[in-house]
Amino acid sequence: MSSRRPGDFAPTNRRTRLVVRRTLATFYGLLIAGGLVAAWRAPQWRWHGRYIISGNPAVTTEDIAARLPRPLGKPLFLIDPATIRSRLARFGSIQRVEVSRWLFPARIQVRVIERQPEARVATTGPKKAAGLWYLDETGQAFVSHHVLPVRLSARVPRIPLSLSARAAFLGLLAAWPPGATGTLDLGDLSRLSARIETATSGAFDLKLGDDHALKSKFRALARILPLAEGTGKTLEYVDVRFPDAPAFRVTGRSEEEPTPGTDNGQHGQVATAGHRDRADGRRAAVHPDQEPGRIRPGRTPQPESRGAG
Repeated sequence: MSSRRPGDFAPTNRRTRLVVRRTLATFYGLLIAGGLVAAWRAPQWRWHGRYIISGNPAVTTEDIAARLPRPLGKPLFLIDPATIRSRLARFGSIQRVEVSRWLFPARIQVRVIERQPEARVATTGPKKAAGLWYLDETGQAFVSHHVLPVRLSARVPRIPLSLSARAAFLGLLAAWPPGATGTLDLGDLSRLSARIETATSGAFDLKLGDDHALKSKFRALARILPLAEGTGKTLEYVDVRFPDAPAFRVTGRSEEEPTPGTDNGQHGQVATAGHRDRADGRRAAVHPDQEPGRIRPGRTPQPESRGAG
């Protein structure tokens, strides 16, 4: 009978169990790593060049696809969306790009958020800009391959706009009457003008002067338009260079007005409206062929005739 007790084998058994555990952990670790590598390299994870592009009315799909990377056969998760976004950011008409990676089947979805056009641009300087140029709501100029629907057009000296021209455009855009269309002339910022067309007044010229107090000037325009429409004649222009005393000119003959014998009612008429006219709702005084700001000559007083006695 052996003199050793069962507890004498405990250290050896612990070492054996430790070795077995480490061996099994290493085996399972290699097995899991091999499975991950096999899954990573599986065909369904590989990208084969499929892009889904949406939201690009200004830039053609072919132009966007030409800028996209094409690492064919590369695992989908190794394709960096930041690379795609940086390449498409070179298009001036693209404001933001959203990239999503999808499996089964492996594909990359590219959603383009383009700048919203507010005005089509035509340059008046010696160097003409080629292509279709537009201005967005921030005054940023961009080119488009297609004609985009806009309510305004703008004549500017050059592209891109200077800081002062950009500020003037933003001021005009913020104050522009809803539903109206027209053309802005930003060639001389000290003498801004526009050709505006509304559903009720038709098309007429608008004299704005400098780019200060544009909201006040357009409020004056809204106040004086009903007066011009009330004449029943064709509105030629509205002058709001001085918002406190706007003026307008009408031409032609209203339907209710009888035809004069000589001029056939074709002489223009200029009307001005001041604070008093707006306060009590009376129509502005209309003077034939008077320019705004010109003082109408008064009547010369005649000496009173008195009797001898």
